[in-house]
Amino acid sequence: MRLSSLVLLLFCISAVAVLHASPSVGNVTYSQDPSSKLVKVTYVLSDEPGIPLLDICTNGVSIGWSNLRGAYGDVHHVVQNDSDTKTIYWNPDKYWPGHSLGSGVTAVVRIWPTDNPPDVMVVNCDTQYVGRVDRVQYFASYEHLPEGTVNCPAYKLAGKIAFRKIPAQGIIWRMGSPTSEKGRNNIEAQHKVRLLSNYYIGVFEVTQSQALRFWNNKSYFKTDGEMRPVEAVSWEDVRGKTSVWPGETAAAAYASVASGSFLAKLREHAGGLKFDLPTEAQWEFACRAGSGASYPDGSNLSVAGVASCEFLETHARYKNNSGQDATVAGNTLSTNDATAAVGTYLPNRWGLYDMHGNLLEWTLDFYAAYDTSADVADNPRGASKDSSNTEINRSTRGGSYLLAPSSDRSASRYSVKQNQGSRHVGFRLCLPLD
Repeated sequence: MRLSSLVLLLFCISAVAVLHASPSVGNVTYSQDPSSKLVKVTYVLSDEPGIPLLDICTNGVSIGWSNLRGAYGDVHHVVQNDSDTKTIYWNPDKYWPGHSLGSGVTAVVRIWPTDNPPDVMVVNCDTQYVGRVDRVQYFASYEHLPEGTVNCPAYKLAGKIAFRKIPAQGIIWRMGSPTSEKGRNNIEAQHKVRLLSNYYIGVFEVTQSQALRFWNNKSYFKTDGEMRPVEAVSWEDVRGKTSVWPGETAAAAYASVASGSFLAKLREHAGGLKFDLPTEAQWEFACRAGSGASYPDGSNLSVAGVASCEFLETHARYKNNSGQDATVAGNTLSTNDATAAVGTYLPNRWGLYDMHGNLLEWTLDFYAAYDTSADVADNPRGASKDSSNTEINRSTRGGSYLLAPSSDRSASRYSVKQNQGSRHVGFRLCLPLD
């Protein structure tokens, strides 16, 4: 993670460094109960709300944030800048066993502004989190999650949904495919795009367990399906039949999610955060992970109609390995021509799983030719109608367990009716940070 991308304020009990920025922290104290060994850190937050993370230093050297993942209290979530003293607790015997905290120990509170939060966000979906301030939490990386990793059942079952921040703001890149790319379709016309803000995107496709937490599960592949991606879900199931996209303004379109839909229920649980499907531009930028080639490792197909692809063998459930798992031995979810549990294959370079294969994924935009008239398209939201001049066909991305390599490329697009649920289509979530 680049430190230049965040506001970093260090305050130790031995010395306080004051940086002119918002939000700000002061009056940091550190103590440890001699009998229970529980560490208590207090601080005051001023100027603006912020997202605090805790660090502990011994003789000026951090013990490592991964050892502090069990910290709780006023940490890992948005904290308000009121006059109250904030408190963080940490149990070193549990999360840093075999070490002692003697002399030279300092507590460090690092603050992120709410408009530029840490790289990983988690929505705690369990009903016990309803109305709690920590129902949405933030972490510096996957390693700092309470489990120490994101690719585990905790983030595939109903309890939690994990997101990764995509560093897209202000970057000009080429969306679509060049005419020389093998396997391309003419509706993939290459053009320059600039996204004006960073955003979070789901680490995994939404699973059947997670769908059932806020909605229902219509999936075809229900056998051992808790961690399989939800499918047979329509665009209208996700957003509601009365929802609108692109609409006259982006704000109105985001707000048009219908009551009773999956997104409406998730938003309510998460305190009003405007989760949605990604636009095609958001989806493709995240999929490419900085690569302009067919696949995020920089590789391209040598022949358009090739049946297998080295990158997809280890990164995707696709037609050539639709019943076998290349990276997980003995996976009980394997059946012929079926989805795999999310996270079965390797992630792309930004830590996102199943961006290729497994299921086609809904995007917000209509399936239509790109508007290539501008030198650079800022925050494109797609056409007002689809390529058939109707308002029913939406773009899906990423390929599926039944599609060949040419259909699993980063630029590949598929048209699906928005009121149609298919065993080949699922979705992942997005949260713009504008």
